Amino acid sequence: MTASNLPLRPSLEFLRKQAKKLARSIAAGDVEAIGRARAQLPNATLPLSQRDAQLVLAREYGFPGWQDLVKEVKQRL
Repeated sequence: MTASNLPLRPSLEFLRKQAKKLARSIAAGDVEAIGRARAQLPNATLPLSQRDAQLVLAREYGFPGWQDLVKEVKQRL
């Protein structure tokens, strides 16, 4: 995922739900979700906190952090 993959009118609620789903998937032992987390946060302790899951998601979209992603979403709205 990259910033260009964000929809023209992204939803913060949807992005938060994506992060929650990622955290739940990691806690459930989903290998793909764990791989995504390890790719972005190699030293993170699993399961991820909600905050760390948001960071993973932001980085997958090409942003250095969650607040940067939020800022971009707000600008697009």
